[in-house]
This record gives sequence, structure tokens and C-alpha cells, in this order.
Amino acid sequence: MDRNRVWPSGARVVGVALAAGLGIFGMGPAAHADLVMQVLNSTAPSGGTGSFDVILKEVSGGPDGVSTDNVALSIPSGTGVSFTGADGNTNGISEPYIYGAVLSSPFSSPGFPNVAFQAGDSTLTTLPFQVTINSGDVFGLAHVTYAVAPGTAAKVVNVSLGSNCSLEDVSSIADSFTKTNGTITVTAVPEPASAGLLAVGGAVLLQRRRRRLA
Repeated sequence: MDRNRVWPSGARVVGVALAAGLGIFGMGPAAHADLVMQVLNSTAPSGGTGSFDVILKEVSGGPDGVSTDNVALSIPSGTGVSFTGADGNTNGISEPYIYGAVLSSPFSSPGFPNVAFQAGDSTLTTLPFQVTINSGDVFGLAHVTYAVAPGTAAKVVNVSLGSNCSLEDVSSIADSFTKTNGTITVTAVPEPASAGLLAVGGAVLLQRRRRRLA
């Protein structure tokens, strides 16, 4: 469980106590190894911005219960790419945010921009204190934004899920899961001179074609 979360006063004690009670009486799905935490690939131009979602999917089996999650992300330093933010605004159609809305604060730390951060949330303050994930379900855990410095060469930057990633069920028992890293593909932007040459070359070719047709 993320020890850096700030919980509403008294809410965590009540939520954990009730969750423990549910665990004692055997309520809530058992943990399986069919959950996958995955970074979706994305593309952005040099000097531009981009975003991607971190998702959680049940590839088979289930159900699994998730009441608390922590996502730890990093990219290599010196790549020209930096994280600029993280929130719960994941794609509402293909991967809706797992808890419906960000429930605990702060959602992420440390401050942005950076090349490594953690983001987490929990539903221990809202009945039934966990989300049930069935086979084939896909949920969003975090929507991450980033910026690419001007002049950054075309490259592929690896986005890695760290060892601090975690999932817990209503009984505070760790859910087992696998991690799938992703990539940010940086595309080059033509220099103004190159763009001008391309435009001139295109105009010349167009003129020659017109002469042949005349």
C-alpha cells in the first residue's frame, strides 16, 4: 500500500476496518496471476507533447478484486522526454478509470516535470471498497502526459513500470500481476531549410508535369 497517500481524516481507519471484516468472513474475489498492468505505446513529435494510459486488464480467469493501486513509472534521463503530469482522465471508452474518479489525494508525486514518479489511488472509503475485475475487463490506472524537448532526434524511449507498482484487494492482500512496459516514439520535425527545399522540389515537379500535359 502506498504510504505517501493522504487520506481524509478518519476515513482510512474506517475503510480498513470494514475491509478487514469483509476479508475475515471470506468476502471478495481471491487474487490470481491473470492481471496485467500495461503501459500503452504513444508517439509525439520533437518539440511537441503527447500522452498515454497505464491500464489494468484481466486476460483470463478472474474475478479479481482491486481496492488500492500504485503505479511507478520511469524513463531514462537525457532522452529529451520528461513526464509533465498524471491524472485519472484515462480513455473513458476503451479503458475507463478503475474507480470512476480520483478518490484519494495526492494522486501522484513528486512534482512535475520529471523522469520518474509514482501515482496511486484507493477505493477503501467507498462501498463495496473494491472493484471486481472479470475476464476481458480493461480499466485505466493513470493518464500520463509528457513533453519532448525541441531538437530531440527521432528515437524510441522505453517507459518502464517499476518495482513499486502494486495492487491490493479489499483485505489488503497483494494481487499478483504481470507488468508490460511501453514506448514513446519521438518523430523528427523537418528543419525550416529542409521543408523549404521540399516545397521548391515539389513545385518544380508540378511545373514539369504541367508542361508534359500541355
